[in-house]
Amino acid sequence: MSRLQNPARLVQPEYAIQALGQFHLGMRYTAKTTQREPSIELEQSGIATAMLATASFYFDLQETKEEIKVIRILADKLMIDVQEIGDRIDRSASGFCTFITSLGVPGVSLKKPIPVTIRSCDDGFIASFLDANISIGGDTLADAVSSLQDMIADSFNDLEDADDSTLWPPMLRQKQALLDVVCRI
Repeated sequence: MSRLQNPARLVQPEYAIQALGQFHLGMRYTAKTTQREPSIELEQSGIATAMLATASFYFDLQETKEEIKVIRILADKLMIDVQEIGDRIDRSASGFCTFITSLGVPGVSLKKPIPVTIRSCDDGFIASFLDANISIGGDTLADAVSSLQDMIADSFNDLEDADDSTLWPPMLRQKQALLDVVCRI
């Protein structure tokens, strides 16, 4: 068996690797640990196994640290790629079309999907239902679309019962465009 004055010192990787390089089975081994600690005498048997296990753990730990470094580099690159894609979407969002399939307002429904044009501006996005000449902005794309849904519902509520003879031609066209796609439920 071994006589160790400080068994915790044996598990330190630098000591295990240094000792492993000089340890020979069946021979006594003495290693200086530090200037402040006394020498440690090792004898054969389980010491070699303990040192091999510690050295193996140390090398596995070093490989894991390298793998973590690689993962961090890849994660950083991925974040940069995601940011670049977001920037490209923002730039390309200067004009694209989509459809609203619901207004999300109680009491009104859509007869058919509404074509919506969305474009970016300095402070956010502008969503437009061009057939009804309704446009509104928002800080984000979702805000702009949500605000447009509310504006379409409000405009429909205001114009639905309005007397056509009291409406100017642009308002009459807006009313007709809204009546073509929106209905009361």
